[in-house]
Amino acid sequence: MSGQNVTTLGGIAQIMRQTLQSYGLNAEEMFTQVGLDAPDKISSEDRIQAVAMQKLWRLAEDSTGDQSFGIKYASNANPMVLHGLGFSWLASDTLLNAFKRLVRYYRLISTAGEIILEEQQQSYMLWFKIPAPKGVAAPASLDAALALFIQLCRFTKGNNFTPSVVDLHRVEPQDPTPFREFFGCPVNFDSDGRFIRPKD
Repeated sequence: MSGQNVTTLGGIAQIMRQTLQSYGLNAEEMFTQVGLDAPDKISSEDRIQAVAMQKLWRLAEDSTGDQSFGIKYASNANPMVLHGLGFSWLASDTLLNAFKRLVRYYRLISTAGEIILEEQQQSYMLWFKIPAPKGVAAPASLDAALALFIQLCRFTKGNNFTPSVVDLHRVEPQDPTPFREFFGCPVNFDSDGRFIRPKD
């Protein structure tokens, strides 16, 4: 898959703008620096180049110096920024059905990867798979992907929702505390990019 053909939903950029501004940074200048339109010109339905977004993720990591930037990013998210898929999530009668819709329509959010939902004997495992060598994607973008799924669950099930374990692609940060506090469970680093939730 050519990098020029990989796109991300515009709503993802809107969350980025809000997160950058929460650090006191000039989001408009940073968007322009990586070749993106100003965020106020990007609608939630627009498609934007994932290559430019990856540049923005790395710029955000460097500018904030915050290794937990992806976690902060996800904390600003809600289903509405995902446009049609967000409404579909809210319309689901169970969390399992919501995840099935997420798996089926994830490419509406991004064509940079895929979501796999596996039913195990006593749990469900959600796996975020990216078809790129390790190190290509900015760590914060991978953190944000799994954290965003958790945030969606909490939006519908309440803030007490926690998985039983989370595995992240990224190497362990200097301070893993924000990750463990956000997910509320053991977090493994330099791993497969997935979380496991016990069956209710």
